Amino acid sequence: MIHLQGLATRDDEKRNFRTKIIVPFDQTNFANGTDWVTHRGSNVATVYMLAGARYSSPQPGEKFAEAILRYDDRSVLRSDVLYNVHLRDWWRLPYEEPAQLPNALTKVAWKGPYPPFKDHSLRLYRVALVNPHPEKTIRSIEFVSTMKRPSLFVAALTLDPLEPGIRLDDLTSQEMADPELNGELQLFVQDMEGHP
Repeated sequence: MIHLQGLATRDDEKRNFRTKIIVPFDQTNFANGTDWVTHRGSNVATVYMLAGARYSSPQPGEKFAEAILRYDDRSVLRSDVLYNVHLRDWWRLPYEEPAQLPNALTKVAWKGPYPPFKDHSLRLYRVALVNPHPEKTIRSIEFVSTMKRPSLFVAALTLDPLEPGIRLDDLTSQEMADPELNGELQLFVQDMEGHP
């Protein structure tokens, strides 16, 4: 699990998280007095993240994190993580705009209730980061916060040798839909004990 620092976690929660986290794809093994390296980052066409943002951004499209692929040949590939494009707050709010994120490689993969607040639900997105150089070995992926209000949260990370669209993908976005606004307003009046 990866959780980067953001302005809201630092200022509102008064909690400290790292601003940069490196996930190595090489594994060093030791047996019989010998070290050897297992390259887990070879033949990777897509990196999939199960992720969300903590807190929202007042600016749609704001860059709040960066994912950096570091290759064996010391080259790098930088991918911006944009609010309301790739990810948004893992707390779903009613009538969010846009109703679906515009990034074709982002889908809601999990949703669930948040019991303390009946009007809120949680969700995590599956985001595909396409590797344009599958012939290169990836040494690591680095997640960096830009210290904006949202913070990046990654629950899982998988590597796939196929580009999106080649592998059969039966995951349909589980983004919830809001009822249409019909111009009517309903009010419920309760006394101090919660009775009508």
